[in-house]
Amino acid sequence: MSEEAELIPYQAVPLPADGDALVLAPHADDEVLGCAGAICAHLAHGHRVQVTILTDGAAQVDEPQVRRAEACAAASVLGYGEPEFWDLPDRGLVYGEALVQRLRTHIEASAALAVYAPSPWEVHPDHLTLSLAATEAVRRLGGECILVLYEVGAPLQPNRLLDLGPYLDAKRRAIARFTSQLVVQRYDRHIDGLNRFRAYTLGPEVEAAEAFLVVQAAELRDGRLRAFHASPAARRLQQGVEVDVATQPLVSIICRTMGRPEFADAVASVAVQTYPSIELIVVDAAARGLVLDPWCGRFPQRVVGGGQPLARASACNAGLDAARGEYGMFLDEDDWIDPDHVARLAAALQGQGKYPAAYTGVAVVDRAGRTIGQTFEGDFDLFRLLTANFMPIHAVLFSLSCTRAGCRFDESLHSFEDWDFWLQLARSGDFLRVPGLSAYYRQDGESGFGALSVPDDAERTLRIRTGSIAVLKRHLGRTPTAELWSLLARARNQSDERLAAKETAKAELNQSCDIAAAREAELLELLRVKGAEVQDAHAELAHVFGSRAWRLSAPYRWLVRQLNRCGIGVTHRRVRG
Repeated sequence: MSEEAELIPYQAVPLPADGDALVLAPHADDEVLGCAGAICAHLAHGHRVQVTILTDGAAQVDEPQVRRAEACAAASVLGYGEPEFWDLPDRGLVYGEALVQRLRTHIEASAALAVYAPSPWEVHPDHLTLSLAATEAVRRLGGECILVLYEVGAPLQPNRLLDLGPYLDAKRRAIARFTSQLVVQRYDRHIDGLNRFRAYTLGPEVEAAEAFLVVQAAELRDGRLRAFHASPAARRLQQGVEVDVATQPLVSIICRTMGRPEFADAVASVAVQTYPSIELIVVDAAARGLVLDPWCGRFPQRVVGGGQPLARASACNAGLDAARGEYGMFLDEDDWIDPDHVARLAAALQGQGKYPAAYTGVAVVDRAGRTIGQTFEGDFDLFRLLTANFMPIHAVLFSLSCTRAGCRFDESLHSFEDWDFWLQLARSGDFLRVPGLSAYYRQDGESGFGALSVPDDAERTLRIRTGSIAVLKRHLGRTPTAELWSLLARARNQSDERLAAKETAKAELNQSCDIAAAREAELLELLRVKGAEVQDAHAELAHVFGSRAWRLSAPYRWLVRQLNRCGIGVTHRRVRG
């Protein structure tokens, strides 16, 4: 059983996070209710504090200028200057690329180390949206940035507690400035009660505390953002609101499921995508009678199949038949994607009619979801694709027009069906590579992905070899001889170029070795000459120190030293032996 201290702090900290701070507040008063103590603590430590209030707060006051004036009055109490106002519509924050990019630019311009934002456990939709958008902005920014999540309308699971003792009076006076809000609700009492409760584990000397969840930017990278995917914010994000398919092409994400526990991770990673126009199609390949909510975050989701168990290729085709989008993507239930994965691929593919698909890099993780340092990435090459599948299935966003023109999964294949599908798509043109990593492939999953899998026993080796030969035979038979000759010629030319480059590098290395050897010889000769000069100098000194004149002049040299100590300067005469 876990110790209590592993679940909640039992000691207060003087500061939630070190360095200059940027506080992001969805409405005027959230910055005070959630983290006025932290603002005061940063100022007391000599840090610079900036506060940005995103919405105009008009939903709770007839005149938005009233809330702006109240925020400035509260800022004067806390002593950080004046807040910046973005005046976005109250209850109208939209999670997506526009907000994420604006926040990232704002964070960079502020040069703040600590970024404060509402927690994903909040109830208000603006709080939820800002929480996810700020988290994604900090993830993309990376570096030394620190995300500090605060609580206002709902408790969070904290890893930092700040003793409000030195700052409690200032916080209460700052809250009192929001008279328009205190008429609507006694937020001062509620927050005072929450802060008093937060002192529960801190001992009798602490009257009240603020609670925070502090996360390093590095902890949001390499797949570790999964902890936030399943947050209340991701589940409730604009739930039930139709996506605007008119402004961005609809992307159909197809997820085949056999009921594995990792399925929840995969779906949650779809829910937090910043791309605005997505539908999730879940294929019930195990025919379990799967029933899901109609919404995955803000995106509609449907369950198809389920009449009978479906093999992998059949499940893929069932998803393709149900897809309504302009673009399609597959996501296996044991894998997941970063929040900007679809946005990056869709932005690259739009307006690029000559490419049937775009793909990006994929990081390999172990069963626990930890990255192991291996990645699938590299430039597209059809000859390379003919010899091995280097693109996990969720790395690729493809045009569904190709599938409607007859590109399908071959249901006679029991493995490498995705490889076969990519080869069919590649007959329409090369794939567009999008640099970077934004997807995660769980090693030792059940997909049997690609000929790049490392065999671990004779049976697996035989299965991979048999499946690979089946796919290769199928596509070699479909490839016209002239096209195949062109591919082989290009591969041969590339091989010749690599060989020529190798020979050139070898010649350059030999030349460098010759130059180094000549330089070494010069240095050795220089050392020999200098060594001889040093030996001559030693011999001359030995001759002087051993001479009869040197010995006879010793009393004179002693007398000169004594006179010099007394301040009577005497110049030595050089004695020759």
